[in-house]
Amino acid sequence: MFAWQHWGVRPDVITLAKGLGSGLPIGLAVAGRHIHGEVAGGAHANTFGGKPGSRARPPLATLDLVRNGYVDNARVVGAHLMEQLRAMAGEFD
Repeated sequence: MFAWQHWGVRPDVITLAKGLGSGLPIGLAVAGRHIHGEVAGGAHANTFGGKPGSRARPPLATLDLVRNGYVDNARVVGAHLMEQLRAMAGEFD
């Protein structure tokens, strides 16, 4: 689902926002356990935090769409794009 998963790295913190809410204002920071206890409460706040319409349901619905369609579609379209780019590159060897 994330670019880091394809490159053999593991980030300490991932920030997610706009797209997560499917149009609703939301912000999210995800951190590993080793970071969790190092950040003081409230120090990781975001512009959209605390908005009633941006609670769990919209982001979970968005993640469901991503997991059950968008990721596979990106894989298929990406493979097609790479095939076309390789063909074009062959024209200029």
